[in-house]
Amino acid sequence: MKKFNIFILSLLLASFTSLASPCICRAEILSGNVNKEEFLEKSHIVVDGATGNPVVGAEVSVPSEGIFTKTNNSGQFKLDASFKAPAILSVQASGYSPFSLTINETGNPLVIVVTKLFGNEIIIDSEIHHLGDDNFSEKSANAGDFKLESEGAGFSKEFFVEKFDTKSNPALKIGAVIGIDTKISHKVEGKKIKTYSSPMRIYINSKKIGEIKINADNQEISLPKGILKQNSANTIRIETGVNQQARTYVDYDDMEFMNILLAF
Repeated sequence: MKKFNIFILSLLLASFTSLASPCICRAEILSGNVNKEEFLEKSHIVVDGATGNPVVGAEVSVPSEGIFTKTNNSGQFKLDASFKAPAILSVQASGYSPFSLTINETGNPLVIVVTKLFGNEIIIDSEIHHLGDDNFSEKSANAGDFKLESEGAGFSKEFFVEKFDTKSNPALKIGAVIGIDTKISHKVEGKKIKTYSSPMRIYINSKKIGEIKINADNQEISLPKGILKQNSANTIRIETGVNQQARTYVDYDDMEFMNILLAF
């Protein structure tokens, strides 16, 4: 089993605090931040990663808040509604990889760079999901931002995989994750909280392929050779963590994630 290393990525994301220029967010990186007030007052833009041209009619949303809009003929958009950051922003455009990122309070308008699908990707899921038990304290990560009801402790979905080159190195990408309360996530975010949970676990065809330990965008896991079944249905399962302090009941970590993509 291969494990992925997201600690360096988490430090890079944590250092996104005082940029003087607009935040350029690429679909390969899926990272970006924006001050809440500027996000409401200034227009933002979605552009094609290959040409730099504006992407017209892209659907932009903050799904957990029920906020939806589209880019205009110049690729620009505004979200004229108030909500509490951080939250997951989604961009969906025909022919492009689904894009999502976590909006934080750092004070820059967004230039979102999306990339076209090349036909060797599988979009497993593009919806936002809330896992856990709806039982969390005010100090829990992103507790004030959860608006969706929990789907339970785990999420499962089947996806079909056609024949592919076995020499390729398929990777699973998750667009955005918030709410994880692991020990390392508290440390990265500078929180001093005594209680913490185990990591979010990811399985393909009942075999564990990795863990998510921090809140970040575009977290990637390299898949072990032979784990995918060709010309067949495969199953992904994502399980949230469990509170590690002694309790008389199982306390599941409440967290949200969006966009699951398999790239070859």
